Amino acid sequence: MQVRPNRSSELSSEVRLIRRTRAVVLYTLVVLAAAAVCAAGEPQAKAAAEKAAAEAAVDRAAAERFAGLWAGHVVYRPGSAELELLVELAPGPSGGLVGTITHPGFDLQYKPLEEFRVDGRDLYFNYRHHSEVRGPDALYEFEAMLSEDGRTLAGEFIETRGRIPFELHQIGEPGTPHPEMSPRPLADLSDAGDELRKAFNEDPDQVRLVLLLSPT
Repeated sequence: MQVRPNRSSELSSEVRLIRRTRAVVLYTLVVLAAAAVCAAGEPQAKAAAEKAAAEAAVDRAAAERFAGLWAGHVVYRPGSAELELLVELAPGPSGGLVGTITHPGFDLQYKPLEEFRVDGRDLYFNYRHHSEVRGPDALYEFEAMLSEDGRTLAGEFIETRGRIPFELHQIGEPGTPHPEMSPRPLADLSDAGDELRKAFNEDPDQVRLVLLLSPT
């Protein structure tokens, strides 16, 4: 007895084979197209990466010009009203600058600085702090120019009273221990004046001032 071949089974096998072939071809075309797109985008991606690296190098070079521990004063009235400052600046981990500010003798220690802007030798930064006069989150701004020898930052401190001149001198590298700049405590003086003479002679190379007060 002869058995006729199952034509429908053969057709089903052919259809499955055709479908598999089409799927393989389609997948191959998708892979090739994706590879072509990646290859075409490589120059742009490489150029973007090179530009970002160059900008980061420029930012770091600019930041390194201002890096250091800086000490000085905001001069409200020369010799009579001067606010001591310690500013520490360093290149940031992702470019630009990071830093802190300290006002010795005030409740402001290692306050983070914000919004750095560098343009050549010009530098801007600010910080926010609570003020009894201006309220919480008061803004204090600094605009400065770096001297040609890179050792002095001079400019203006901007707050409620307007623009007040300030000057900072580099006294160390970032991470240098901060010097003791707090005001000396008041001392009781004897009638003989021994304590006064001792205090007066401690800094013979510095300008010293003796103020005598007496009842009238």
